Amino acid sequence: MRAGWILFEPFDRLVVRDGRPFGGENRTLRTLSWPLPPTTAGAVRTLVGSLMSKGGPAFTDDHIELLKQISVQGPMLAVMRESGFPNLFVPAPRDVWMARTGDGIKVGAMIPKRMGSDAGTDLSHLSAFACPPGADKPISPPAFWSLEAYVRWMTFDHVQSNGFEASTADPASALASYLGFETAGQASGERSLHFRSGPAVEWRTHVQMEGGQRKTGGLFSTSGLRFQHDERIACWVELPDEVGDVFQSRSDVPGHLGGERGLARVTWREARQPVPGEWRSSSALAEPYRSGDLLRLVFLTPCPFARGWLPKWLDDRLEGELPGTHLRVRLETAVVPRFVPVSGWSLAEPRGPKPMRKCVPAGSVYFFTVLNEDAYRPIRPLDLWWSSVADDPQDARDGFGVVAAGRWAWGEDVL
Repeated sequence: MRAGWILFEPFDRLVVRDGRPFGGENRTLRTLSWPLPPTTAGAVRTLVGSLMSKGGPAFTDDHIELLKQISVQGPMLAVMRESGFPNLFVPAPRDVWMARTGDGIKVGAMIPKRMGSDAGTDLSHLSAFACPPGADKPISPPAFWSLEAYVRWMTFDHVQSNGFEASTADPASALASYLGFETAGQASGERSLHFRSGPAVEWRTHVQMEGGQRKTGGLFSTSGLRFQHDERIACWVELPDEVGDVFQSRSDVPGHLGGERGLARVTWREARQPVPGEWRSSSALAEPYRSGDLLRLVFLTPCPFARGWLPKWLDDRLEGELPGTHLRVRLETAVVPRFVPVSGWSLAEPRGPKPMRKCVPAGSVYFFTVLNEDAYRPIRPLDLWWSSVADDPQDARDGFGVVAAGRWAWGEDVL
């Protein structure tokens, strides 16, 4: 198996339709704020299928089954550095809490707290909830965080630092101060090294033509994502042996991504592992989980679970083994925003639109207690980064349910 990063550089704006009908009385085409895993997985497999066909039929039944074995983990936001290597950014965790207080911003995390004996819930066996550190109206954090910021967030002592107030009105600078970055302050208009808002939505108005002339009442609007000159879309790709040499002697090839057959430059960069090598020296990521430890998973990509927000690998007592391990855990609580609808188009039989599925959104946080260690090997947070906890193996290969892992601590108060 051959593995590496694939980078997409759209030549024009990227159109990722949100699934609402377009045409007739609805004359507005809206884009999503960020591509979903099927978009990039389909683009990678279409490109590999075209390269391996060498002018012949690219999508026979045998080819489709082989292409579906390609594992595509993403999409992630990549920002190119002067060295030529990308700096990866991932969606913000949903357990971050920020609120404006006068001229500053209060920053903290949603800390799980147990319920007292005089409280109850009808949410299965949950006996705890993740609570914000204040009652102020929250504001949204920057949409994308660098891996360095993410590692700091996952290994930070939020219980001791909750209620931190930064003397700045900029959310990115406030987060940088909270996480202890040296260069927290930034001049107005500059983008943070560790926090980005992602591509901007660009709107265009078009005129429908009929018989070589403008059609009366033929105005319609479309939107797309406009990437900065240094921004790319990154995916970690694992190729089966049968197609492992498809990028041999090629570093850049043309490809398609998103709606309207958007053209993109596709770059292949071979690598041994997706996790940066310097993470091995982090004691917070390299220390194995033991029985009784508290494990936190943050979803880097959306995930469709068979039971809505609950994974199939958890039983009625919310206990089970993490996929790909023998680490037995119990779910204590979770931070899960509104579902993300995911659909698509199938080239395999039956061809046509795929049914809509409701997914846990990227950034969702699940808090577990480790019940039993893996008897076969020690499981570290480092081992879980970039793995998938999706119910279905094909969903995992399609890029759903990719997670980051860390630890957490109980709040001192009781609800």
